[in-house]
Amino acid sequence: LSAEQQILEALPQMIQKTSHPQLRSGFEAHLRQTQEQADRVQRLLQQHGAGEGKKCEGMAGIIREGQSTTTEVKDPA
Repeated sequence: LSAEQQILEALPQMIQKTSHPQLRSGFEAHLRQTQEQADRVQRLLQQHGAGEGKKCEGMAGIIREGQSTTTEVKDPA
């Protein structure tokens, strides 16, 4: 769930930073799919009385790396 939540926070920023129509469309589709996945995981956790768990450090690292890459790239497409 933590990984999904982190992606949900990062994708809108990624969408905003790109001007390429296909890339933007792909990010928007990924955002919708990720929201559905996060909702399913949340429901399952609630059904089984489980907590949200701990932060996914792997996803946090991937997002940090992606953010540093976007600052290096000058062309938003």
